[in-house]
Amino acid sequence: ASGIATIVVTHDPEEAMEMGNRVVVMEAGHVVQADTPVNLYQRPANSFVARLFGEVNRFEATVRDGQIVTPLGRVMAPGLPGGTKVEVACRVEDLELVPLGARPDAVPVRVRHSSFLGPATRVCLDLGGSEIHARLPGHVDVRAGEELSAAMAAERVMVFPAG
Repeated sequence: ASGIATIVVTHDPEEAMEMGNRVVVMEAGHVVQADTPVNLYQRPANSFVARLFGEVNRFEATVRDGQIVTPLGRVMAPGLPGGTKVEVACRVEDLELVPLGARPDAVPVRVRHSSFLGPATRVCLDLGGSEIHARLPGHVDVRAGEELSAAMAAERVMVFPAG
């Protein structure tokens, strides 16, 4: 409000997003991204930044014919040459759960357990022996052992070089 530039150092990502109109993220002593809180969250420069600002489901994969095949379905990989090893990340709130067979692009999952958190329900899922998570708004009544289908919000999937 006074027009005075201020630098605040914090290890709390939420505090940084709340206080800063620009946030600088450092990893191992090097700046990896300096951007607005919205861009850090929605368009992180790498996997470290993505994980710093929220829980993600991560998969390693290889680009084949302009696509990446993950356990949660296919993701387009424009501009990435075939054979490129990548990490695919999907925020837990960008995972949609629907009844089995309700969406052709969804894959079967089994509920391991769920926790009501007040504003959201966190659901732990079994995806072919791997554990993934979903965060759904409000109270969602799912039970351990229940079979559902899961789909990623394709427009919000993040793809990073492996490494």
